[in-house]
Amino acid sequence: YSHKITLKEIIEQIDEVPMEARDVTSVTMAIDIKKIPLAKKLIQNFRKDLSELLESGDKTEVYNLNVQLFPVTGRK
Repeated sequence: YSHKITLKEIIEQIDEVPMEARDVTSVTMAIDIKKIPLAKKLIQNFRKDLSELLESGDKTEVYNLNVQLFPVTGRK
């Protein structure tokens, strides 16, 4: 449920947040599904590393990082 709320807030605010204050990107890929466990581990490590970097030093803003790896094959 919290993921839906966060994504909704991003959609509502995307036109109001300046480009230099955000990064919103996506990529669509044809993949080997057997690599999903490794991909999830890489995402987990990335989130941890980025959190450690950004949470060190002075804290002047609160940001939310969302990373989605989601199947789109056969969806309507």
